[in-house]
Amino acid sequence: MAMVTEPLFTSVANTLGNDENVALVRKDLVEMEMNLKHGLFQITESLDFLHNNARLIHLTISLENVLITSSEAWKLGKFGFAISTDQVSSNLVNVQAFHYSEYDIEDSVIPFQPSPPGHFHEGYFSNFDFFFLPVFCKDLEAYEY
Repeated sequence: MAMVTEPLFTSVANTLGNDENVALVRKDLVEMEMNLKHGLFQITESLDFLHNNARLIHLTISLENVLITSSEAWKLGKFGFAISTDQVSSNLVNVQAFHYSEYDIEDSVIPFQPSPPGHFHEGYFSNFDFFFLPVFCKDLEAYEY
């Protein structure tokens, strides 16, 4: 395991107004369209590296987990739930379905929604991260400038 440190400025969530954990945040870091496009490009590059080179799946892409450096580069952080693709492929045979009876609901009651790839008995794949990338974009879009 290796740890790489770099001075971080804030998270995307902080720049969008969730700033109770920081004193001073520049709001212009995500307001410009070019900053958004460049930041999303950097996140997709990070995911490409994770999946193809590091053979990891991040599993928790969110506004709080994308960090902005002092040079305004967007970085993926918080790898607490990341798993190795090698580990996943070897454990798929032994995976049992998880049931939480207090919250389990009949399938006929739940409205149809596309599920993340690998959610139902297929294990996790790198597509899981790319399922949450549009969700991340939708969260960015929901912020009113």
